[in-house]
Amino acid sequence: KGLMVENSAIYAPDQKPGIDVFLSLIQLEKQGWAVIHEDNSGAHGNILGAQKFQAGSGSGIVELLRGTSEGVYYAMLHNENGDGAFDHKKDLPLLGKDGTPILSKFNVSSKAEDPAETEVNL
Repeated sequence: KGLMVENSAIYAPDQKPGIDVFLSLIQLEKQGWAVIHEDNSGAHGNILGAQKFQAGSGSGIVELLRGTSEGVYYAMLHNENGDGAFDHKKDLPLLGKDGTPILSKFNVSSKAEDPAETEVNL
């Protein structure tokens, strides 16, 4: 689990099960989407929710179509194709310099601390 420090980055701390996901860092070179994926045998699977963010840096919340339960999830950056609506077939994952999606793997656990109190050290 790590943070790719590039022009765009995302970090989701471990958090409790719920109907939204807290992102302690979202940094985008241009407008894009933060997308929450379920785990599918160690890779990103079904999409649970997406939230559009403007260019810049900050934190945010992604509301989900269905809540998380104990397990592994991925917060991933996706491009915005210009129509303003999320479509996973058009708004493709944003790739880092190494050609892989820019993402943050995180755990959902009832034992997790409040993510708002989790510091991000860059």
